[in-house]
Amino acid sequence: MEEMKAYIESLILDNKIWKGQLNLSHTVENESKIQCLFDRFPSFVITREGNGLPGKNPSANGHYHFFVVLSDSTYKLDSFKAEIRKVFPELKREGKGGEHKYTCGYPKLTNVKQYKNHLSDLDQKVLQICYICKDVTDNNQPLMKTFNIDQVKNLRDLYFKLQKDNIDLKIKNDSKENNERQSIIKKLIDQIKQTNSIPGADGKSHFIMPSKIEIIETVCQSFITNYKTMNKNVIQNICETILVILDSQYYEEYKETIKNNISINFII
Repeated sequence: MEEMKAYIESLILDNKIWKGQLNLSHTVENESKIQCLFDRFPSFVITREGNGLPGKNPSANGHYHFFVVLSDSTYKLDSFKAEIRKVFPELKREGKGGEHKYTCGYPKLTNVKQYKNHLSDLDQKVLQICYICKDVTDNNQPLMKTFNIDQVKNLRDLYFKLQKDNIDLKIKNDSKENNERQSIIKKLIDQIKQTNSIPGADGKSHFIMPSKIEIIETVCQSFITNYKTMNKNVIQNICETILVILDSQYYEEYKETIKNNISINFII
């Protein structure tokens, strides 16, 4: 598995690999055309997905995933895309603003905002290649050239390993972020107490509750001073936590808001 991972990494780093998808039904005729289309590459793996594969949604439309290994003589990406459309005109976009029913290109980072991946940039790209092999079984063997079934199964197993690694890293990073947030809240509360305390006639220090605006400003300035990424949800959570801890009236109002929300959500 590690040997295959190193090989895919080298292809990615050298820009010697394309990946993509063809929204074509699984037929002997289509696979014959696909085989001829991809035979120009020194190596490739093409897998089937959907369309009643074992363990998959039987109503899912059949399609193919692929990756190809490039050589120095491989022609340009745009030229190959044009060839795909020539061999399979049904994959052309529908209308001026429509999307093509195929994809092909270099592995790249996508959906960064929608889905936070905790793997390294290179591992994320390796994962994209391994995804192509995730449905390979003895009963669903891929079309391939120069690769063998054991190598493809290694990539399949690597896909599930990287998925697990990502989950483990997420748990670890979430725990670290939670600990850091707790530490930030404690430091901010100490700072707010120190800044807003005055000596009383009894010689003791007396805390004067600052306004919500002052607390928000303190939290925001902490992020700016420490060059931390400004995230309004995180900042709001920190401000609310500080207010709940320091302001008994806010704490009671906060509980009442939660109680009302629960009551509304459970009304049938």
